[in-house]
Amino acid sequence: MFSKLCLTVSCCLFAGSAAAVDRIVLDAFAIEVLEGIQLESFERNREFCGYLGLDPRGVLRATDARSTARDGCEIVPAPSDWTVLASYHSHGAFTLVANSELPSTYDIISDAAEGIFGYISTPGGRVWFVDGPKGTAMVLCGPGCVTADPNYDASIFTQVADSYTLEELEAEFQRGPFVRDRKAP
Repeated sequence: MFSKLCLTVSCCLFAGSAAAVDRIVLDAFAIEVLEGIQLESFERNREFCGYLGLDPRGVLRATDARSTARDGCEIVPAPSDWTVLASYHSHGAFTLVANSELPSTYDIISDAAEGIFGYISTPGGRVWFVDGPKGTAMVLCGPGCVTADPNYDASIFTQVADSYTLEELEAEFQRGPFVRDRKAP
């Protein structure tokens, strides 16, 4: 189902990639793809992941979403004739055990290693944009932007910052699980 999602891209403003795409178009496409994997991600309590890229005709496409683990995901490579622009993945179902409302440090490090961007959906329905080359993550849209897990408790994650550097996320995860009313960096 997800491999059939595509969008013909006509404007080319996306700096830093071999093939250019308007960032607004890519963001909207990523949100659509993430919305499409949220429910199954909750039902199976698994991360689902894939790539977003341009095929040889300049059509923006998503690879099939794949699930390999509860709290991790190994992405199947995109076709070799695609220009990969970004990764995407969900964070599974709501749990008090993991701080799944934030990107992990690994999320940023893996996108940085590939020199691409990333998009992450959370149980609360947030969508994060990861700028791998810069080592940062920012909230693209807040809670409820995409479908939220019906078990999500918004009172737990009251202090999520709008953006994080890799170093800030490392410090956040060293502090341990979220607690009510703790201040974000």
